Amino acid sequence: MQFTPKNRIRLLAVALFVLLALPLTKCYAQFNSSVEGTVTDQTGAVVGNAQVTLHDLQTNVDRTDVTQATGYYRFNGIGPGDYRVIVEATGFAKKIVNAHVTQDQTAGVNVALTLTSASTTLTVTAVADQLNPDETRLQTTLEAEQIENLPLQNGSVLETVRIAPGVTGIDEDNSLSIIALGGSTMNAQADGRPNSSSTYQLDGVSIQNNTGFAGSGNVTSNRVITFEPIQDAVQEVAIEVNTYSADSTGTSSFKVNMTTKGGTNKFHGALGYRYSSNNLNAVSYGSNPETPNSRRWLSGSVGGPIVKDKTFFFFSYLRQKQAIPRANSANFVMDNAFAGTWAPANFPDSVTVKNLLVPFPIGNATGGQSAFNTLLGPTKTAEDVADWVITPDVSCAVPKVSAADPGGTIAADGIPLPCTTVISDYDSFSQAPRENGYQLDGRIDQYFRGGQDRAYGAYVLEPQTSDFLWWRP
Repeated sequence: MQFTPKNRIRLLAVALFVLLALPLTKCYAQFNSSVEGTVTDQTGAVVGNAQVTLHDLQTNVDRTDVTQATGYYRFNGIGPGDYRVIVEATGFAKKIVNAHVTQDQTAGVNVALTLTSASTTLTVTAVADQLNPDETRLQTTLEAEQIENLPLQNGSVLETVRIAPGVTGIDEDNSLSIIALGGSTMNAQADGRPNSSSTYQLDGVSIQNNTGFAGSGNVTSNRVITFEPIQDAVQEVAIEVNTYSADSTGTSSFKVNMTTKGGTNKFHGALGYRYSSNNLNAVSYGSNPETPNSRRWLSGSVGGPIVKDKTFFFFSYLRQKQAIPRANSANFVMDNAFAGTWAPANFPDSVTVKNLLVPFPIGNATGGQSAFNTLLGPTKTAEDVADWVITPDVSCAVPKVSAADPGGTIAADGIPLPCTTVISDYDSFSQAPRENGYQLDGRIDQYFRGGQDRAYGAYVLEPQTSDFLWWRP
């Protein structure tokens, strides 16, 4: 398609429809990086009133500033990426310094100018120092290329916390999944603090369920991560284990801030497919075959300009189809023979029988999903229920509510059943439910006033379908 002004308008209309016509999730992105420095001459004296331009190499957007009397300049609210710092001052040669900016960091770019005659223009290109004295925070930053080359479990970007110094308590057996049933949890922690004190953000916005988290006694569980972007959508991951900035509230363990990719002046994208199943795994000698499982992910992303040097878009998509084995903890559960045959025949009007035991038999669901029950211990019979015993080893009955027995506690007035009738089993409940869904992540950046201001819009959508079976008592 020819990139004409008319086509630009069409592309902008489509992008705005996706971001505005659908029900949006509100978020206010925070790009917390900055570029600062001091401009001096060849003797070390500061140069005031110098024109400083910060040029974004990806979008060609420029931001300008003028040095103070102390030679100091600063650009705030900068996104990660590659930039050029261009300094011009009367009587000095223009100088260009290349700088790389990472998320949540301050890039220090000091510029030393050299004198030149009025009739001569000299351009010098340099690279900012790798040792950055302007930044005191300790942070591990991974860029898109590094993330792509890491062996991430199921493509989960959350796996990157494993390489950060000082992070402990990582659950090696935690089966992470991008579209996770009920969200993802991480057991990683740092600084001796619990994992509930860790913070996960996307473009500076929390992606955790911050309405509260459950605990048992003195043990507090971590907050659920409700949304995790796909690998193709992430430009950088910044992990801080201490010395957080003042705006990092609610964090005493570590902070993870993932920055999404944005559009540039060039169209770019990616397409990928992942597949795994138990058929690809070897079975060790003497062991039983694995429970059937499979994972399929189809992903894609595309970004580029809507209006060159002004408006940019980036969208990513993931389609997930998987069936993963899950094992629940052992529990006592009503025996199917008792709950499905005896109880409906003798208590047909019972609310529990009609609404729970009959509609939801153990190990089955209306959608065809089934689970496996493994008997782990002794069963519980009618004789084990004290209120049901009339004569030990001889006669038992289930009491029923009546005028003479409003509490339903007199077995002799109840419905008899053999004392050996199995009432409940101590079972292990396992299944391999489907966990399907898709994820759509979109972003538009609009620059105003020659790059001095930026409007950011984002949309995320992640519907899920599953036939997961909850444990029934």
